[in-house]
Amino acid sequence: MTPEETIARNEALRTRFSGGVVALSPSVLDLPDWFRGRVLYRLTLPHKFITPDQSRGCFVFGGWCFYWQIDEQQELTLSLYMAEDL
Repeated sequence: MTPEETIARNEALRTRFSGGVVALSPSVLDLPDWFRGRVLYRLTLPHKFITPDQSRGCFVFGGWCFYWQIDEQQELTLSLYMAEDL
């Protein structure tokens, strides 16, 4: 897979939640439903990435720091964590 294909695959998962699964940490699951929905929406918006292949990133929303990463496990998985989970 070329770097461009990897970026496109990662972007599809992060922005449209398609092509893989989304896993949420226990701390993210403990957030109120309405707030968790807004966090997931914020995840889909453009922001700075930690890696060139756009497989990791972080953002601050509502005073909380969130970290996400995309890994190839049994299938492509986007994991979303709060800073306290790391």
